[in-house]
Amino acid sequence: MFAFLKFTFIAVFVAIFMSWLARINRNHYGIKSEGRNRIAPNKFIFIPCILIGLMFFCLGVYGIIVEDMGMFGWAFSLGFFLLSLILFISLNPKNDLIWTDEYVEGSTKLFFGTLICKRTLIRWTEITLVGTTTSGYAYLETVDQRRIYWSYLYKGYSEFEKQFNKMCPSVARV
Repeated sequence: MFAFLKFTFIAVFVAIFMSWLARINRNHYGIKSEGRNRIAPNKFIFIPCILIGLMFFCLGVYGIIVEDMGMFGWAFSLGFFLLSLILFISLNPKNDLIWTDEYVEGSTKLFFGTLICKRTLIRWTEITLVGTTTSGYAYLETVDQRRIYWSYLYKGYSEFEKQFNKMCPSVARV
């Protein structure tokens, strides 16, 4: 059990460190091409988190096989595997946020706190509300309740925030 506590301490430390890296790296610019701007999940943050999650999954399997950790080991392993899977799914290019001077296009659905690959297009003039979900995703919403989601972990996040404030200065924030 002492070995597990060491691994848990390391996992918490790594999570805090990766969050700190995300905050530092959030001001880097997205991609601009053909008059369209794009921000996407930051691979600099997501890929190391996926690898660390898979490492802890392997440690959990080791605990099940060698240390006889039983159900606790299974829960530990499954939790880190699912976390890695969710982060991997988030890297799909269909989860990128794209905008021009006329519209915003992005993911429109959340599944277990992460984005899935259904997209929609919203004109700047249709946006009536901006808010944040409990899982930390920001969203735009229209009168007919269509939404587009993005995260502060997207590379170029602050660039989109500036554009949003310029295009929709009077939109209600929740």
